[in-house]
Order: sequence, then C-alpha cells, then structure tokens
Amino acid sequence: MWRCGCFTAVCLVAALASSACRADAGPVALSGEPAAEEIAGWVDDLADESFQVRRRATIQLTLAGTAAKQPVLEALASSDPEVRRRARQILSVLLPQDLTRRLAEFAAHRDGKTDVDLPGWTRFRQQVGHDEASRNLFVEMMYAEADLLVAAENAPDEVEAFFMERCTELRNAMTARDGAARGEISVGSVAGLYFVATDPRVTINARWANYLNAFSAREPFATDVASGANSQPLRDLITAWFDKGLAADPNTNYQNIIMALRLDMPVGLRLAKSLLTKEGQNAMTRPFAMLAIGKFGDRGDCRLLTPYLEDETPCAGFTRGSRRTTIEVRDVALATLVHLTGRSHAGFGFTDVVEDPTFLFNLRSLGFDDPRDRIEAIRAWKALDAAEPR
Repeated sequence: MWRCGCFTAVCLVAALASSACRADAGPVALSGEPAAEEIAGWVDDLADESFQVRRRATIQLTLAGTAAKQPVLEALASSDPEVRRRARQILSVLLPQDLTRRLAEFAAHRDGKTDVDLPGWTRFRQQVGHDEASRNLFVEMMYAEADLLVAAENAPDEVEAFFMERCTELRNAMTARDGAARGEISVGSVAGLYFVATDPRVTINARWANYLNAFSAREPFATDVASGANSQPLRDLITAWFDKGLAADPNTNYQNIIMALRLDMPVGLRLAKSLLTKEGQNAMTRPFAMLAIGKFGDRGDCRLLTPYLEDETPCAGFTRGSRRTTIEVRDVALATLVHLTGRSHAGFGFTDVVEDPTFLFNLRSLGFDDPRDRIEAIRAWKALDAAEPR
C-alpha cells in the first residue's frame, strides 16, 4: 500500500511535467525551495480564468514539494470548486512525499531523542512506548500500512471499510492457490492492524477479531511475539487489543482467549479471570478461560474454578465405536484443578488425558465414558479439598 502510493505520486509528477512541456507552459524546474510569495501566487493562480495558467500553477505547486503543503491544504477550503479539485490533485502527490520525508527523519533518530509528527505516533508512544524496539516497530508499521494509519488518524469513523478491505487483501495473498503468488504477511502489517483496532475512536466487531487471530498465528509474526526483537512492543499492542475486546461481543472474547494461549501470553490470565464470570459468553469461552488459568496461573487460582465443578454444560465431544462421550465444563474445571495442585490426573479418572503445550490439554481427552466415573471423581476431589488445611 505504501509503495503503491509513492509510485502513483511519482507517476503523477512525471505526467504533469510532461504535459507542461508539450503545452509550452514555460519552465517548471525549480532551483531551491520557492519563496512563500511565489507559492502564494501559484495558489491564487489556481482560480485564474486561463486554463494554461491554472495548469502551470498546479505543476509548480506540485514540484514545490512540502513547502507548498500548508498553503495547498488551506486551498481546500476555497469556495471555488476548481481550486478545491486542483488542491486535492496536488495533495495526492505532496502528502506521500511529506510522509516519506518525515518517516526517514524519524527512522534516522531511533534513539528517541528526536520526535517527528507522524500519523498515530503520539498514541503509539503512550500505548506501547518510545524505546528503540518500539520505534523500530512503528517504522515497520508505517512502511507496511501507511495508508491505513493515515486513514485511521484522520477519519476514524470511516476506517472500518478500509480495514476490512486491507484484511481481505492480506488474506487473499496468504491463501493464494498459486504458490508463487502466495506471500507472507509482514510483522509491520499485522502490528499496524492491531494498532488501528486498538484506537478508542474505532468501533470493532467479530470479523476484526477473526482476521487478527488468523494473522497472528502466521509466521513471522508468531515467532516475533515469542522471541523476536519486537516481542515486547508487540505484546503491548496485543494486550491493548485484549483490553478493548472485553467490551466487545462474545466471539471476540473467545478469539482473544485462544490467541493468548496460542501466543503464550501470561496476560491471558487476567483476560481469563475476567471472562470466567462475564455473562453472555459463548459456550467455548469458559472452558478455554479455565485452560488459560491452568497454563498461566497457580494454586491460588483454584478458588476461581471450584464453583464450576457443578457446571454440566457440554463443551466438546467425540464418538468412540458406538459410544458417544461428552466433555462438560465441570470436566475441564476438575482437570485444571488437578493440574494446578500438582496431583495425578489418573487418580481422578482421567486415564487418557493428553497434555498440549499450547492449550494445556487436548479438550477431547478430558471426558468420562461412564458418567458415574465423573460423579465419583468430583466427589473424591471435594473430599480431598475439604480435608486440606485452610
């Protein structure tokens, strides 16, 4: 997106200059930065009755570069529709040029001693930080998703369509049937999507969560979160997304607890504790919240799980031969309690339990073929728990 914007700007400058030469509109080459008076004159010429004068002014302002940016921005408020049209045309070149210059200046001072006004930097600095790793990640984001970040900064109420369009482009590239056309999604792109999604002015929905969850599982992003140079700022971004998601719909919360487990983020414990008692969640959120407590928590968290030994809600199942086995929420609660206290699962009827480095257990390995075994296992746990010194 960023490179396409710059390429379009370069082509437009070339086309304008070529057009001017063909029309014998006078010299367009500028030696040094034009004076403010010259720029003001060219802006006035955008309203001239002569087409040739208006075109030459358009070219001169375009070639003037960032020195003409502010006067041309002010021309957008003109009552003359022709002036407004030409101002937009000029800015389609000047704004990418200006952003390129400012980003290069920002990247050259990664020690944080110099700040440059870039779209989103103020919020990113407050949310993530301004150390070298954070600044490096911001540069990656800007190079990968400058158009999206600019849109989010200037029109947050309208960014949803832009966000979904970009996600669709990335998904199509990720899943292209032609192996040669299939591309990886850069860390900068995924981080840019997270950053836009965490903007408090932007309204999120379940589709955003689906996309972010899918992109986060891909390389190189997953490895960078785990151990890369960008690990901490990326984790800060994802944590901000989790916090915002808690106020969103149930599917977003389910996707986020899965993401916390998959990316091995201890902040998933705080998320899991919030979701465990949050009303209106889907059937699978609570079991995976329990598994996150088991993975990231400790023995002191057992009190959060004990009430769910009475929860008979089905959450998974499988068929073995002619027998259908159903896993209930209370099975997950019991298995997690056994794990947190360091006891043997076999001693509580979990004879086929399968540990999983990502999700703690394979959920389907926690069922009881005979419901009577479940009742006995829970009774045995309660008796043991009651005998524990307080």
